[in-house]
Amino acid sequence: MLKFKYPSRWEASGYPTNYYLHTYPNIKSAGWLTSHGSPNNCREFFVRSYREKINARDGFTRWALNACCLFSYGRPEPHNFEVWRDNLENDAEKSLFITNSFEKRYGWPLTKLHLVECENIKIPFVFFHGPRKWTMSPYLLSIWSLCIRLGQNKWMPEKLTSLDHKNLIRQLLIAAKLQGDIGDAWQISTTIKEWGPFMSLYKDLFGGINRKEHWATSHLNGSNDRPEGIMMLINGSTGYKTLREKYFRLKKEKNIK
Repeated sequence: MLKFKYPSRWEASGYPTNYYLHTYPNIKSAGWLTSHGSPNNCREFFVRSYREKINARDGFTRWALNACCLFSYGRPEPHNFEVWRDNLENDAEKSLFITNSFEKRYGWPLTKLHLVECENIKIPFVFFHGPRKWTMSPYLLSIWSLCIRLGQNKWMPEKLTSLDHKNLIRQLLIAAKLQGDIGDAWQISTTIKEWGPFMSLYKDLFGGINRKEHWATSHLNGSNDRPEGIMMLINGSTGYKTLREKYFRLKKEKNIK
């Protein structure tokens, strides 16, 4: 179990909310985590924080190489701590299964899940530590940051963790479409069929180019970088037109379904 000390105050809430914390293993203190920034309850802001850190420093800074996230539902009232902790850990296992299923399918290193003990405040946390491929592009990190919160959705397929990769995608699509155009279900319905092809073209799309270049805002032609995730790339609203065109051209040329 990893240890963490939250550096500020965190008010208790009666309702769980997603929080992403830009957090990394402390290289000076084994087994401890250190945060670099405030919690985000929006995954787009979480991805944007990577863009800011990568563009402010060298693209290969330790703080931007791996996909790392300290994830929480917030600070519960004391009597709810164990319930929130158990729910978070159970949901995180489902999220990890989905993430790992895609990583295994395309031969990527696997994201790991760690339980976390907060030393100074009773807040349940889990820590997702993913491979550096996810941080090569904001559109890849957009997929990863969605995957690590999916397990909380009550509409997840039954016996999720027993499904092979093909049936996992099929069952996620069926379940998501029954929910309509809301939240994560909308994200799944709109984009999940493209996750695999996009990952399979990793080398063609991102190889041989400095990591920092892939995160440059100059590609966006003046568009806001905050919502620039996989949804916008797939539906055509992205400011990064050249990447979208390259992706669909390569997909067609290589006959990738």
